Amino acid sequence: MWNSFEQRKFPRIHKECGISVVANKQNKILHSVTENIGLGGFCALLSEPLEKFSKVQVKLALKNEDAPLECGARIVWSIKQRDLDPKKVNYDTGFEFTDLPSEDRARLES
Repeated sequence: MWNSFEQRKFPRIHKECGISVVANKQNKILHSVTENIGLGGFCALLSEPLEKFSKVQVKLALKNEDAPLECGARIVWSIKQRDLDPKKVNYDTGFEFTDLPSEDRARLES
């Protein structure tokens, strides 16, 4: 997690939301939770790397009782991270929303 000066156009809050990421090129589904989220995108720790600038489909569970937010996103960065277990590697990954519907944007704002 980054603790540097916030320079994003859309600031993010630290919130854990369950996510599913469908990697179009790799035809895989990855499950994780967000580290932070904002109107422009989110960050999540993934078990596998995704190609920078690749397009993905995401489902975000904002609240347990609500339908998940579903939209397209693209990978804007990915940084390899080591866990306390030297055999375990994760990828801190930044996602940018590409087609967030206006009703889902309003849900995210609230």
